[in-house]
Amino acid sequence: MASRPKKLKSEQDKVFNAVEDNHKLLDLLEIASSSARQSIFITALLEILPTAFAHFDKKPEELFLVFTSWFGGYNHSNTLFPGIYAALQHRKQSIWDNRFKKRQLIKDIGLDWTADMKSDFISKVSLSVILLGKVSFLS
Repeated sequence: MASRPKKLKSEQDKVFNAVEDNHKLLDLLEIASSSARQSIFITALLEILPTAFAHFDKKPEELFLVFTSWFGGYNHSNTLFPGIYAALQHRKQSIWDNRFKKRQLIKDIGLDWTADMKSDFISKVSLSVILLGKVSFLS
């Protein structure tokens, strides 16, 4: 009987090979930047390989985290499974690009206040007007 680590490695090999050999799964992995898309990827993987996460009783989003943690902890995963590695790198870059665009929008519309700017603005708000429940910018 194989030891627990050998069984886990065997299970990981099957999952990674199933993803690596399927362009649809690689495409879904690349765009899996939200919980919904991660669920779609896991559902598609389970349709191809129903035993992929047989001993886990988790939601698809949680199984996606299992998949990525397995891949991150797998020795030489980037060279053994270049398709998965590339898909995850593209996914990562897409997430960073999206964050940059959001930060740029915040900066462009003037909402990137420093702590001093926030403090200065708040100090100018009349506390008595707020306490009375009459919000007015005329006082």
